[in-house]
Amino acid sequence: MGVLTEARMRGIAVPQQLSVVGSGDLDFAATLEPSLTTVRIDGDLLGRAAADFIIDRLEGRPRAEKSVKLRLPIIQRNSA
Repeated sequence: MGVLTEARMRGIAVPQQLSVVGSGDLDFAATLEPSLTTVRIDGDLLGRAAADFIIDRLEGRPRAEKSVKLRLPIIQRNSA
């Protein structure tokens, strides 16, 4: 939101001169002008994955994988 506001104040056209992408897909992202393209983050899924790693580590269980791939969809709107 801050980048879009600053761009407007400086006369920078979004997305013609500057593309802006946010993260989290917060409620206000769709209502901004231009609406904010964003990456949707599933906080519950991310938290569960982190908790699984911590619990396994605390209980001495080895994990074959050192990372988890999460799908983070891009919500295409008008800012990019």
